[in-house]
Amino acid sequence: MNINFEAEILPGHSIGNICLGMHYEDVLAHLAEKDYSTSERDFANAGTKFFEITIDDGTLVAIANEQGSIVRLQCGTRYAGKLRSVFFAGMSVRNILKQSSKQLMLHGLLVLDGEYGAAYGVPSEFSELDYAKELPSELRLDEINVMSTDWWH
Repeated sequence: MNINFEAEILPGHSIGNICLGMHYEDVLAHLAEKDYSTSERDFANAGTKFFEITIDDGTLVAIANEQGSIVRLQCGTRYAGKLRSVFFAGMSVRNILKQSSKQLMLHGLLVLDGEYGAAYGVPSEFSELDYAKELPSELRLDEINVMSTDWWH
């Protein structure tokens, strides 16, 4: 594994060359070898236990299920890679709307162009909105998430 904070964000697959389905302990071992700054925490959501690894102060976050398999990845504004060579963490809603043809607000996430394998995280105060155009145009969305399409089931 070669972690790269400039790698393309691949919907339903990876961020920074960390892939969905990898075991979180393997990722932790690699991070320790390469001297990355990390923090870990356990949490529960709807009765299911998860493990979270935060890398370099939120540049990249990996979330694993109880079995240790990474099921979701997130990157923050310090991550330099892009989604579809256009979208990046920290992009304004105005520019996101200009660069995408279809947007869907769902469970606090903004899905673009029907690609359910990646989505922007929306700040909690806006998570109940129905339409992306209701978001403040200058609002910067600072988090991109990658998950498998079965995340939504």
